[in-house]
Amino acid sequence: MYLKTVTDRINLPVFFGSHFILVIILITCLFFQEKSARFFKQSRMALLESGGWFFIASLSILLIGLIHLTLFHGKMKLSSSNESPEFSRLTWFSMLFSAGLGIGLLYSAVYEPLFHYFHAPQIQPLNDPAKFIKALDLTFFHWGILPWILYSSSGLLFAYFGFVKNRTLDYGNVIPPSYKILKRVLNILAIISVLAGLLVAFAYGSSQIVSGLQKVFPSLPNSFFVQSLIILSITVIATLSVLTGLNRGIRRLSEFNIILTIVIFILSVVSLYDLPTFLNTTQIFAETLSLHTKSLFSNLVYQGDGGGEKWVQNWTFFFWAWWVSWCPFVGLFIAKISKGRSIREFVLFTIGIPTLFSFIWFTYFSAIAKISHDSAAIDFKTMTLGSPPDTLFALLELSPIFNLLLILILVSIILYYVTSSDSGSYVLHLMTTKDQDNAPMSIKVYWSLLEGLLAIALLGFGGVAMVKDLVILSSVPLLIYLVFGMIYLNLNLLREARQK
Repeated sequence: MYLKTVTDRINLPVFFGSHFILVIILITCLFFQEKSARFFKQSRMALLESGGWFFIASLSILLIGLIHLTLFHGKMKLSSSNESPEFSRLTWFSMLFSAGLGIGLLYSAVYEPLFHYFHAPQIQPLNDPAKFIKALDLTFFHWGILPWILYSSSGLLFAYFGFVKNRTLDYGNVIPPSYKILKRVLNILAIISVLAGLLVAFAYGSSQIVSGLQKVFPSLPNSFFVQSLIILSITVIATLSVLTGLNRGIRRLSEFNIILTIVIFILSVVSLYDLPTFLNTTQIFAETLSLHTKSLFSNLVYQGDGGGEKWVQNWTFFFWAWWVSWCPFVGLFIAKISKGRSIREFVLFTIGIPTLFSFIWFTYFSAIAKISHDSAAIDFKTMTLGSPPDTLFALLELSPIFNLLLILILVSIILYYVTSSDSGSYVLHLMTTKDQDNAPMSIKVYWSLLEGLLAIALLGFGGVAMVKDLVILSSVPLLIYLVFGMIYLNLNLLREARQK
């Protein structure tokens, strides 16, 4: 009886269709590993070599669309009956920030700016401080306004058609309900993309947790068994959080973790900086912000001139594809928690505040790391090539309160992992159930457990690189859909305005 009740409430074509595709991918990767790895790599290289213009044009269209909506339809509320927002601004921001960035900020805080400083070919002819400022500018470009343009665009589309037009809150809700097959195909594609993006993020997260634990237990091996045990433990925590629901589990963990992230930042700056160095870094931040404003367009259209072809493919194009692959997950989750917000508030908060926070975060961690490298305290040049997860911990070992910071960072990584898994499970259940407000709890638990098991399997057969390639390839149809959705939304609102 219970099984019949559950199956009656599941969107069976999407649920089983996504699993069918998932099984095919797993079988291909397990039993034809070399051939599938070669195919994914060649496809990814072909896309990155020739698809730059596609990403550039798409991001430009999305940005223009958001500007138009903010200026001319900014007062419109994302609800059909003028409802008030469900969450406070602090809670709302905490939840969208945890879903959108999370683990990546901790993993890349030191690693990415210094990697560009030491290895990005297009900036090597520069001298300091211009060279470091340009490295920060490139990091701002990858983690600043562009990912949040994608997240804001997708979230706004899903929220408008879900709450204003009263359609189901799923990835295909831009498509009119009469086109059922197309909606199902889009949701299946989105599910595969969400899983792929989460799995790669979890692989990075588990490796950084091991790196941190090794500071406490030096003999702890970075082995498949240890990483699997970490993933399994966090999956259990995430599943328990899923059982508490959106208003308790994800909400409370996100609120706590954003506060914890700010505490980590403040303690790190206070314990690592003296006043002259802090003031100098603040000046570097201001100069980088000025440069970034001026060079945003040139960074956008940069195709690898000056020997940077491989760099732009491995970094800029990969990041664009990576953020697009997270749009079904982050966009739907942001849409779900944004009911009752105005379009202007939605756009400004989902782009402005996360972007500024990321800029500050990367500047102050990487600047003191560079000073440590220049003084020969730490060899970050070698570390950026061989052990990226260790870079943040290596810097913080210079702090007199390292043990406290280590504990706080490990807790934060785990919580970001848990909230990402929670949010992902919540979004996956939205796309695979009929009655989204009364979906069986077993579906959320199922997705949470599946994410953990797939992450362990991914580590087991060494498939992280293949899944990263899959993420990039899946971004193309997802981005095409977002672009046409943004054009359709703008035209639809223009038509309605004229009719009034």
